[in-house]
Amino acid sequence: MLQTPATTHPGDHLSPTAVGHATDWFARTLTGGTPRPAGDQIWMWKEAGTGSP
Repeated sequence: MLQTPATTHPGDHLSPTAVGHATDWFARTLTGGTPRPAGDQIWMWKEAGTGSP
């Protein structure tokens, strides 16, 4: 499955859509862990807290 969000590669790292596609793919292809909806993301709070662009 190829997902191509409307952004450049550097933008993918800060795109909730791109991260959602990646976590959805991980949930489909890997075993273990706790499945979470693609929209249930908290990484942006880490980025805001550390000031990482």
